Amino acid sequence: MLLIALANILIKSRIDVLAPDAQLLSAGSFILLFRDPFFYLGGILVLASVIWWIFVTPLLDVSVFYPILQAGVIVSTLMLSVLFLGENLSLYKFFATVVIIAGIFMLSIS
Repeated sequence: MLLIALANILIKSRIDVLAPDAQLLSAGSFILLFRDPFFYLGGILVLASVIWWIFVTPLLDVSVFYPILQAGVIVSTLMLSVLFLGENLSLYKFFATVVIIAGIFMLSIS
């Protein structure tokens, strides 16, 4: 879960640097993104998480583990985005995240 959260933060931070006005679809910004080594590092982290998932899946009950994994990704990405991207954690966002995670856990234990 940390691999995906780190990949999300890394890719988002590079997009913010290379296309600060959300002009990612412009040719110049798009080319810069694909020349950026940190963008590829984010992709490698995603690939590593997929490889990890391939090895873990046969060992666990996916209907229980996958929702818990997603809750971890949500929390990890939220914390890392606040810490490294300077995003705001409003009270509304905090409680919305708690409700989502509570729902995920309820689904995983039912």
